[in-house]
Amino acid sequence: MIRPREGLGLRNGYHSPQLNVEVRLNTNESPFELPEGFYRRLGEVTSKLSLNRYPDRSYSRVKEALAEQCSVEPEMVFAANGSNEVIQSICLAYGGHGRKAMVIEPTYAMHSQIARHCGLEVDLAYREDPRSLNFVEFERNLASSNPDMVFLCSPNNPTGELLDPKIIELATSASDQTVVLDQAYVDFAATPWEYIAAQNVLQSRTFSKAFALAGLRFGYLVASPEVVEILEEVVLPYHLDSIKQAAVLCAIEFAPQAEETHGEIISQREKLVKELIALNVEAYPSDANFILIDFGEADANSLWNGLIKKSVLVRNCSGWPGLNNHLRVTVGNATENQRFIEALAELLR
Repeated sequence: MIRPREGLGLRNGYHSPQLNVEVRLNTNESPFELPEGFYRRLGEVTSKLSLNRYPDRSYSRVKEALAEQCSVEPEMVFAANGSNEVIQSICLAYGGHGRKAMVIEPTYAMHSQIARHCGLEVDLAYREDPRSLNFVEFERNLASSNPDMVFLCSPNNPTGELLDPKIIELATSASDQTVVLDQAYVDFAATPWEYIAAQNVLQSRTFSKAFALAGLRFGYLVASPEVVEILEEVVLPYHLDSIKQAAVLCAIEFAPQAEETHGEIISQREKLVKELIALNVEAYPSDANFILIDFGEADANSLWNGLIKKSVLVRNCSGWPGLNNHLRVTVGNATENQRFIEALAELLR
């Protein structure tokens, strides 16, 4: 018999509409195509694969390449099919009945959803001000919850801000507390990614955003070798297929070209913020490739539907805790951003 969904406390599951529109700015994908030559190179390497054989179960070449990128050892890298499977593997390894995870809303919905499905009790805390997480507020919530696992997202989704380093330091100070630090958007932040040398910290990243490979579904984490060894025990065998491993290695070959797009996205983000402010709406400061917008007294649901009618899709966050009348827009290319601004300006009139 299927387990009843009542009591799971899900936000209707994970739901981001996939609609047939001309401008899609709702899922924080890269607006840019993969670098020139990528598909040709991918064809070269995949044509040499023996697909009648199972893939390298240890995905050793992928680990080595990622480790070199992150300036860590290969045994400190764990990878899976998207960062969601990384999170699921963590929850399977460290969760279960009688264990508790703390999630601070508003944040990425899959943290609490996956944790609950893996048997963890999820203790939800709520920001007093959705714009930023206050250190004193976090300290109080952490002491009150006393969780086994803490989920932190920096830059946070959907608010876009980097967390105060003191918050991360406090969370990692308790050695019996697993800290999952989701850094999916760190490539667009003012502060570069750094490895945190603590046994209880698991830093999750993805190829969906900065590498423009949302369609590939590849994520990874950097953690201590002991943690990685445990995660390798719970993940399914041969979980990374041969084509995916080849595609990841190709993407890393083209990393310098991919990184060139980060500056363009950041530039477009700052321009978009100024244009939103000119429309008299509040655009949250962002270190990610998206912007959260507070429309105040205006009805964000009506605006969202109005944008769809103009063939522009953004993320409606109005149902998220503390985000009444908020929409989140992915930073697109110059043409997409202009379409969004023009459509929004017309609706706000």
